[in-house]
Amino acid sequence: MRWGVYGDSPENLDGLVSISKDGGKTWEWELVNEFVDYPSQNGGHKGNSASFIDPTFIQGGDGTVYMMADAWPAGTGIWGTGGASCESTGFDENGIFLISRGKAGAIAGLDADQYTYYCDAAAKQTFSVDGAQVELVPIKDKDGALTGSWVDAYFDLYTVADGAASRTVVKQHETGKDIHANVFYSQSEWKAYPTCYIWLVKGTPTQDGIDWGEPSILNVKRKDDQPFTGICPGRGLVVPLQGGGERIMFQIYESKQGGN
Repeated sequence: MRWGVYGDSPENLDGLVSISKDGGKTWEWELVNEFVDYPSQNGGHKGNSASFIDPTFIQGGDGTVYMMADAWPAGTGIWGTGGASCESTGFDENGIFLISRGKAGAIAGLDADQYTYYCDAAAKQTFSVDGAQVELVPIKDKDGALTGSWVDAYFDLYTVADGAASRTVVKQHETGKDIHANVFYSQSEWKAYPTCYIWLVKGTPTQDGIDWGEPSILNVKRKDDQPFTGICPGRGLVVPLQGGGERIMFQIYESKQGGN
């Protein structure tokens, strides 16, 4: 969904899914991939927004729906900040998601050496937050020490102190409303590297629609020669395998350093 203007990232873009239960006569829609650093409403150009772009779908033989999209941190896109950077994929050589501690209100920096913090998925814990059980991953410094900040599967931020977790809150652009902080937002001091992330969400069809699971980010980009690697808009492909089973495939497009 392109709120207000038709431009690519960086822009206020979210992932919308429409479902028909009567053979296409009527449709219902929902936002599945949504960043709320800006309000999800029409309102013109938002060049500092985090964004989802180029969603693509396919349904596997067991009914599972796969939705993939390109996720860009605030203010970044293929034609702007981060689009031509080969300094980092956002992961280290062991596939660990990297974080920097920057300035709240600023776009994340391109210097890979700033990203000395990391999300330690091996240290995941479950906390009770607002009456719900939430699995959180700690952000640690380069020496493995806890920082007190944690993230959930959506990369929303939490503060953990004395064994209790609470949402980290920042102000939404334009409205000033309290929103849940996220490492993709400029409002947060904790920042993901400004590059394109391939974001996967799986859904299970039900009588009421699609029950969407938590997202994951695929670490498939090569740092040395792929400034940009992203999902192409369109749809995926299901390939039956000899002997049973299937392979779920998605098309990508990419740029090479120093060329198209």
